[in-house]
Amino acid sequence: MSITVEELDKLVRDMKVARDAYEVKSQESKALYAEYVKKDNEVMQALDASGKSKYTVDGLGTVSVVSSLKVRTPKTIEEKQAFLDYISNKYGQEVMIDKVSFNYQSLNAFYKEEFNQADNKAAFSIPGLESPEEERHTRWLSERVKKVQS
Repeated sequence: MSITVEELDKLVRDMKVARDAYEVKSQESKALYAEYVKKDNEVMQALDASGKSKYTVDGLGTVSVVSSLKVRTPKTIEEKQAFLDYISNKYGQEVMIDKVSFNYQSLNAFYKEEFNQADNKAAFSIPGLESPEEERHTRWLSERVKKVQS
């Protein structure tokens, strides 16, 4: 594919305009979501104050309060080890391994660190991991305006 400098300039400018529009909408979306959460909390408080678990508005719909338990993931090494030991002891090693998941970013950071330390990068691999796939994307860096000193 042959492309002129002018065509490439236009493509980059169009990308920048699209990125700027996305950033504006993303900020709007975050603000709208924050407003929704605020209103949601107000409705929940009003339902609690009135002793109701649900409320219907004719022609609009029904809102109800739903409760569920949420467990946070173990954070410390000790918590993680205790949890994995519990699963392994109660259900076996195979179930424990099945329940373990890996954070994408942490896994990739670990892989890069291991790869960078490898003596033979061409033959490098980690058992249980497929060979990495190249992921390409653009990165935008705005020009910095230099201050003129007088």
